[in-house]
Amino acid sequence: MDILHRLSQITQGSSRRTVLIGTAAVLILVSIVVWGVLPVYEYRQELRQRQEQTRQQLAQVSRLAAEYRQAKRAAASRPDDDAKSTQSSLFSFVENQADRDDIKRHIAYMRPNTVESPTGAVEKQVQIRLEDIRLAPFLAFLKHIEYAETDISVTRLTIRSPRDNPGQLRVDLLLAAYE
Repeated sequence: MDILHRLSQITQGSSRRTVLIGTAAVLILVSIVVWGVLPVYEYRQELRQRQEQTRQQLAQVSRLAAEYRQAKRAAASRPDDDAKSTQSSLFSFVENQADRDDIKRHIAYMRPNTVESPTGAVEKQVQIRLEDIRLAPFLAFLKHIEYAETDISVTRLTIRSPRDNPGQLRVDLLLAAYE
C-alpha cells in the first residue's frame, strides 16, 4: 500500500506542476498577445489609415495642380494685360464715365498711379480734381463709379466750396481698383 500511496503523491505533485506550468504558459501567451501582437496590429491599422489619408490628399493636390495649370494656360492665352493697359483701363473707364455724365469740362486734371502693397496686391489709382461743379452732377458721377461692374472704390474724397463761387464745388477724388 505504501507503494500506491507514494505513487499517488508523485502523480499529484506532477499534476500540480503541470497545471502550474500550463497556467504560466497561458499567461505568457496572453501577455505576448496583449503587449506584443495587438499593439503591432493596431499600429499597422493606423499606418494604413494614414496611408489612405495621404493618398486622398495627394489626389486632391494633383487635382488642384491640374486646375492651376489649366487656369494658367487660360490666362496665358488671353491678350497680354500688362500694368499699363490695366492702368489705362481704369483711367479710361473713369474718363468715359465722366464723359457720359457730362462733367468732363469740370476736370482740372486726372492722374493715374500704381501702388504695390507689401502683400503683393497691386492697387491702380486715378486722382481727379473737379472744379466749378455742382453737387447734383457730381453725385451722379460718384454713384455711377460706386455702382459700376468693376470694383472701384473711393479712397479719398475732399469737397470744398470756394468763397468766390459759393454755388460751385472743388472736389479732389482718389479712385482705386485692385488687381
